[in-house]
Amino acid sequence: MTKVIKTFYYLILLFIVLILILSLPAAWVVMRVQEQLPELSITGSSGYWWQGTAHEVSIIYRGDTINLSDISWTFDGLSLFVVKPCIIFSTLSTVSRGQGRLCIDLFSKKIYFHQLDMTLSAVVVADVLNVEIQGKFQALIRTLILKDNRLVGLQGDVIWRQAKFYNGEEWLDLGILLMAVSSETKNKSMTINWLDMENNLPFNPIDVDVEMLFTNSQLVHIVGTVTPKNMENRSLLDTLELVSHSREGNTYFIKSYFPR
Repeated sequence: MTKVIKTFYYLILLFIVLILILSLPAAWVVMRVQEQLPELSITGSSGYWWQGTAHEVSIIYRGDTINLSDISWTFDGLSLFVVKPCIIFSTLSTVSRGQGRLCIDLFSKKIYFHQLDMTLSAVVVADVLNVEIQGKFQALIRTLILKDNRLVGLQGDVIWRQAKFYNGEEWLDLGILLMAVSSETKNKSMTINWLDMENNLPFNPIDVDVEMLFTNSQLVHIVGTVTPKNMENRSLLDTLELVSHSREGNTYFIKSYFPR
């Protein structure tokens, strides 16, 4: 009888411990995340650690604030078995929408984003980069890896729809641009390839084949070609004359460096 009572006692104790663990508030997750990402600002939270919402989330990037509105998440319980806890998250605001999977490796302290599908208004990007552009960016990031707040891995694609650029006098229509984004840990660099979409988008005003290389030297290297399809668009041609170093037929060759 004593053995039965002890077993019952341990079961009750285990049940209480489970209740306490499941009752941990979402604020506990928010604190853990902010410890890993100090640039992240969160004003409040609701729910529990396994399913909750962080309110008024924003990221501070080089002094600029990017507002992401609320972010909701659900914990993937099976991820605990590989010592790499993961959450499935989503966000929705007037300027952004996104969903994906975030994991933290408890041994290497690396933060992994997988299958990140993000739509962002060009207004947000314009404020961060201090350029005048319009349109909408859709990022399909297969993998993004951070460690000690540094980018150590990146593979994905970005589509810039309804792309427009202000050259100081008027808005230039660039159509739809596809960018293949990747990083190289060995050289500590990030590459953005603006791909030629002539075969898929015959009505695009320009064909682009440009590579942008971001390195630790704080310089952005831009190399490639841009071919306008309408040689009567004087504003576009004048802009290309300014940023290109040579021309062959209708193709402008670009090779420049500028600080970021």
